Amino acid sequence: MSIRINLLAPERRRARRAPSVLAIGLALLALLVVVLAVWTARLQGRVSALRGEVAAVQADVERLRPQAAEVERMRAQLAAVERRETLLRQLFAGQIPAAEAINELAALIPRDSWITEFAVQGGRTVQLAGITTASNISLAAFMVNLERSTFFRNVDLSVSERQRVGNREVVRFNLTAELEAAPPGPQATPPGGTR
Repeated sequence: MSIRINLLAPERRRARRAPSVLAIGLALLALLVVVLAVWTARLQGRVSALRGEVAAVQADVERLRPQAAEVERMRAQLAAVERRETLLRQLFAGQIPAAEAINELAALIPRDSWITEFAVQGGRTVQLAGITTASNISLAAFMVNLERSTFFRNVDLSVSERQRVGNREVVRFNLTAELEAAPPGPQATPPGGTR
């Protein structure tokens, strides 16, 4: 058996030292810097993408601006047309429908009478001149019919005189009346328009 003895000084083993607080702090700081750098890069990417979207939206807005201006112009025109239509409706509502009044007059006049003059003064006052071959009874019936009509009120006889025309005796008459608008019913259609 042999015994070995080492006469050399024992080698000191290097002892593992526990990491120092400074080293841990530096490692954490480096990790934090890396995380912040990555987070900043991602935020910058998002900001860049959002800027691109904003630029695209602004380009769309600029592209659509003429169309929006055209829409606003058309809205203004539509509002103006609606205002004019309202004014025309109000005007036509207060206006005497002359064609209807004359048609009614033609339906009311007796067969033995003729209207020789129909004049409107001041928009409401009507002067009628005519001739009847019958007596004053026919003229009175005509006046009553006018008074009951839709368009004539306050019928008044201003002249009634007998005249001879050839071998016939006729009654020449002058009437005055007031024109009245048609009673409210279905909305009247403006001349030349449809409803």
